[in-house]
Amino acid sequence: MDTGITHISTTIDKAASYLRVVTKHGEAVMMLGLPGIGKTQVATQFARAIGAEIYCIIAALRDRLDIIGLPYGKDDAALGRVTSYAPDAFFARLSKERDPNGPKTVVLFDELPAAPETVMPVLYRLFQERVAGELTLRDNVILVAAGNPASALSACRDMQPVFRRRFVWLNLVSTLDVWRKWADANGVDGRVLAFLCNPSFAQHFQNFDPKARHLLTYATPDSWTKLARALPDILAGFDSNGDRNAIFAGYVGQAAGTAFSGFLEYGRELGDPRDVLQAPKSAKLPSKQDALWLLIGGVLNLCEEDSKFVRPALQLAQRLFADRTFADFAAFLVRSMAGRPTIQPAMLKSTELSDLARILQTEHKEVMRALETVNLDLATQARAA
Repeated sequence: MDTGITHISTTIDKAASYLRVVTKHGEAVMMLGLPGIGKTQVATQFARAIGAEIYCIIAALRDRLDIIGLPYGKDDAALGRVTSYAPDAFFARLSKERDPNGPKTVVLFDELPAAPETVMPVLYRLFQERVAGELTLRDNVILVAAGNPASALSACRDMQPVFRRRFVWLNLVSTLDVWRKWADANGVDGRVLAFLCNPSFAQHFQNFDPKARHLLTYATPDSWTKLARALPDILAGFDSNGDRNAIFAGYVGQAAGTAFSGFLEYGRELGDPRDVLQAPKSAKLPSKQDALWLLIGGVLNLCEEDSKFVRPALQLAQRLFADRTFADFAAFLVRSMAGRPTIQPAMLKSTELSDLARILQTEHKEVMRALETVNLDLATQARAA
């Protein structure tokens, strides 16, 4: 069973909306996708959107008794000595019998196709009948499952057809363009974003190879997100390129980690992005394209940290747009700034936005169209300027 082949794929950014529609009608959903593309993040976004709590259960690590409860003997007036089950506290909190007025809850069963064979019948009953042991789930408890396709050569196994039919299947994929929109909205370090959006390094965005079983780590959207979160501390704590390279490789694999380490080396030519923003229209710019990508990533980080850098950053973008050789760098900077909630208010107040709009509307209409997809309010104000 390789649903990566037999099912139509949808991008990860649309998955939460699909979940809202499908689960509204009481169906359980199975999200299938390669490791690290963000299935758990999708479930979290979905729960947040419907105002629900969310819990994640790693199905591959569960025993059947974790779900149905521990057996014990009890006396029944009519039947005599019988076996009953003391429910797990987690499922008791989700049940009609123990907590009928409990909150709306999303339960994500991650790595469900890798669950032990002994657990599968219990899970089947849970998803089919919404019963865990002797308890029945409340109507406001939503069950979602996730796992890797068989083509990923993971621990996942073929699920029996009778179990497969319990789900509406969503085969999820992630692209760099989709991830960068999420990264901007969530303040991912600009240096990581600039590295991946550099055409020379875009192949490192997701390099999972199911045939390379010997690799300990590999690049995925999730691993890049984790590296971006730790990057400032890594750079502050380690001066040695060897140490940094080893840590980077631990997050995203040897090939991607080495490439990223080399990319950051251009910082020696770059200097401090603050120096450029002090004179954005005249400061000397790096001569190498990779160093210029790193500069743009640093500028983006500064705008994220302090709104006072937004105006000079927009002036720098105007300068880059003026030379078509650098238009791609300017487009990346403007789109990324517009996609970040922390930067948007300062952009809307900036007088440079109107100057930039005149450039975009006359010479770079494709960037203006892209700006509309990122932030319609910004694009509308820019057009009206």
